[in-house]
This record gives sequence, structure tokens and C-alpha cells, in this order.
Amino acid sequence: DFLRMSDRKISNGLVRTIYSKRDFIKSWTDTLEIVNVPIIGLVPAAVHVFDSITSIIIEESTFLIDIEATQTTLLIGSNLAELHSQKLPFGYSLYLTDNLKESSKNYFERALNSVKLIIQETNQKLPQNIFVMGQGLDKLLNTEFSLPEGFQSISDLNLSNYSYQPKTMQIHETVSKTIENNICALVSILS
Repeated sequence: DFLRMSDRKISNGLVRTIYSKRDFIKSWTDTLEIVNVPIIGLVPAAVHVFDSITSIIIEESTFLIDIEATQTTLLIGSNLAELHSQKLPFGYSLYLTDNLKESSKNYFERALNSVKLIIQETNQKLPQNIFVMGQGLDKLLNTEFSLPEGFQSISDLNLSNYSYQPKTMQIHETVSKTIENNICALVSILS
């Protein structure tokens, strides 16, 4: 954003700024130095994906949920303007059971209720879709169960041009059932 804002044509625009605790960043950079990995930068993925979404979806407010194991991050904002984030104190791991359909239903009901409580305080209205990403999305869905109404995966938006066809690849995922949503988020950032 800094380089983009140095362009004279848009120099009066907004620059998105992200704040983080210095100790968190230092712990990451220290770990990368210990394992002898060059440090390029540490960037929260959801913010870049959010910008990709708002460049093609025009709504008054856009909502993006990043599902992690122990927490969920909710981003609310608009195209290259104000962006707020909320950490919700639950992730996919709290909801995983033998019944994936019930697990997913419970997770997304709680996520939707949390979103409604947050926007009630700011008098915003619920958008047509709440966009969803993160490693938890792969854990909560399968081919038999899709996202509930009102939620849309970022992979459905085709934010970037890539091909991921696991059944035709020589090497298949072994750790998880799928990594499609993680790949989609990474490709969106890199593009």
C-alpha cells in the first residue's frame, strides 16, 4: 500500500495500516533465524484476501471470516477504506465431532450469531454473503456438506487463476482430507 500511495494520482488516498504486538513479530523472526530461513516479511493473509474480495465485490460493507483452530478472525470493512477486525474466541477445533454435518452447522450458527452481535453495536446490516477462508474451512466441510446460506467460500470467487485437481496429481494430501481453501488463500495473496 505504501508504494501504491506514492503514486501522485492517488497520493491523497488512504493507506491501510496493521498493528501487531512487537513481541509476536519478534518471536516469528527469531524462529525463522534459528532455522536459517531468510526473512522476507510477515503478513496476515486475511487482509490481502479481503482486499482481493473488495476489488471485485462492491457492497457497503464486506465481511470475511478466517477460520483457525482455536480462534476465528472477523474482518469488516470496504474497498481500500476502513477495516476492523475482531477475534472470536472459538475456532473449528471446538466443533469437530464424528458428525461433520452437525459440527459445521453448529460452528456456522455460532459464527453468524457473533457477527450479528458485533454489527448490532454499529448499526450495520448483514451483507448478502459472509466470505469464509482458512484452514478450518477445509476441516468443517466435505463433498457432502456445503456452506450454509449466507456464507460463501473465497474459492468460489475465483480471485486468481490457478488449477488444483488433487485426483489427477501424483501426490495426494495425507495430513488432511483437503487443502483446497488454504491453496486458494495463498494464491490470492501471491497474485
